[in-house]
Amino acid sequence: MPSEVFNVERNDECVCGSGKKYKKCCLPKVEKIQSSLMKAIEGEVGVTAEGREFLRIISIMYGIDLDIDEAETDTERLSRIILQAWEEEEQVLTGSTEKFMEAVEKILRDKPEMKSVRIPGFLL
Repeated sequence: MPSEVFNVERNDECVCGSGKKYKKCCLPKVEKIQSSLMKAIEGEVGVTAEGREFLRIISIMYGIDLDIDEAETDTERLSRIILQAWEEEEQVLTGSTEKFMEAVEKILRDKPEMKSVRIPGFLL
């Protein structure tokens, strides 16, 4: 699982290389970013467990201090990008489901012997 790379425990050495414990170094910034993203996104859509894990990973990626001159993380902009990506993914999935159902309907219409086929409710 790719998220295992991002499993940093509070008392582990911080991944930024400072030598400090994660909880005393980058964790507060990571938690702040994660909280801001959750607030912004939950106001728009429901967040699944997979979505929460994704937001946790993004928060770590943006929250770790790598001694690079960088501006404060723009969580508002980041949340808009995430929402747009999730919306596009949903449209693709919805389109795929619709095409699948159209294909099933065509098969059922064209082949009389298929009229007794049962379709699971979760597909309807």
